[in-house]
Amino acid sequence: MRLYVAILIVAFQQQCSLLSPETARTQAEQGLKPYFPHARTIVSGSMLVGITCADLGPAAIRELPASLDNNKSVKQLKTFGGLMGITSFALGFPDTILQLDLTTKQYRMVSASTISGYAAAYTTNCNAASEEQSNTVTASIVNPALVYVGTFRATIARPDGKTQVQTVTDGLGVYTPADFERAKAAELAAREQIIRDEFARRGVTLTNLELVGVKTTRIP
Repeated sequence: MRLYVAILIVAFQQQCSLLSPETARTQAEQGLKPYFPHARTIVSGSMLVGITCADLGPAAIRELPASLDNNKSVKQLKTFGGLMGITSFALGFPDTILQLDLTTKQYRMVSASTISGYAAAYTTNCNAASEEQSNTVTASIVNPALVYVGTFRATIARPDGKTQVQTVTDGLGVYTPADFERAKAAELAAREQIIRDEFARRGVTLTNLELVGVKTTRIP
């Protein structure tokens, strides 16, 4: 019996050693690499900060939550982050931070200046990434992740019974081409509901939505 208890204690200690901030940092960095090849991840208190070393505008950053929610590493962080001592995850850009509260599962965009020491950490880590890139023999790495934006043809029914067709443009997230194809159906379904709700707020009903085009913008 004592041997059995001892084995359980050892197994529990080993499991706890795996659920550590360093484990979270490593997994998050690996998860970000396909989208932000120069990304570095640091732990600041109870916050895990993914420094992207990529300059995205606010509109593109607002499209990131949908992609992050489909990321395996982020899903694991939402589940086990608390056990690792991590209460929030932040995706950092030069001037803006997208922060995910692991308790409420809600995202918010904040100024990079709100996190003490972030500017210096961003400069240090991104300069290091730039030096590593310049020291490689291969050509410069091209970021495979793209910002996807869809153009839709929306047919709506007005309160007076008349039908109208409108063109709607909405973001579809940030993905690598392969990941986008896998997530496309789910993204379109999510966007249709968002567009439907928006029309409902305007007092009209969406009767049909057709994707007529997709544009992409490369992440620097």
